[in-house]
Amino acid sequence: MKKFFSAIVLMFCVSFMAYAEPSQPLEQPAPESETLEQTDVFIPDEYMYQDFYADQSNERLFVEYNISLYSNYEIEITDMEDIDTSQLNADGRMSLSIGTETDSFRFAVSPAFQTVENAELGSIDLSLDFFPKRERLSPFIGIQFGFNWIDVEDSDISETAFGYGIHAGMIYDIADNLFFKVSFGYNTVEFDIDDDLSLELSGFNLSTGFGFRF
Repeated sequence: MKKFFSAIVLMFCVSFMAYAEPSQPLEQPAPESETLEQTDVFIPDEYMYQDFYADQSNERLFVEYNISLYSNYEIEITDMEDIDTSQLNADGRMSLSIGTETDSFRFAVSPAFQTVENAELGSIDLSLDFFPKRERLSPFIGIQFGFNWIDVEDSDISETAFGYGIHAGMIYDIADNLFFKVSFGYNTVEFDIDDDLSLELSGFNLSTGFGFRF
């Protein structure tokens, strides 16, 4: 009997000590802000370092000089219902372009002049080019609209007209501020000299040039 009471007393003492011992507090999660501070953030290299040739996001001005290497223009003169066709060699035609460019687009104003035999030809073109991807060697496609004029000596032909064209080419960045350009396009313009006489000038042109960015 004594052993029974002794066992009860012992169990009571153990239970009392376990109850009286302070419970361990649960571990609280770190505040979200502290967790973020201790976490390493991975930043891809493309966001830390930008390609030199693709870093054209800022708008830049440029000046460009072009010269025609090859041309195959066709002159079509319509007098009443008679059509006379001849070829015009516009090789050596020079133009100066002034414009602005970004990473995707290029806008330029280009005056051009040329004398062919007894005719003076001139134009002021507005062109818009698109770059699918801008790198050191960048292809482009574009359209152009222009104000054209023709003045033929010893005749009454002196007219103006609007023309248009499409073109494509490549631009190679020699340096950050210096580039080389090759372009191939098709242009057409029609002069209405009078009610019964019109002159259409259309054909292909291959040109090259150098430019400088500011």
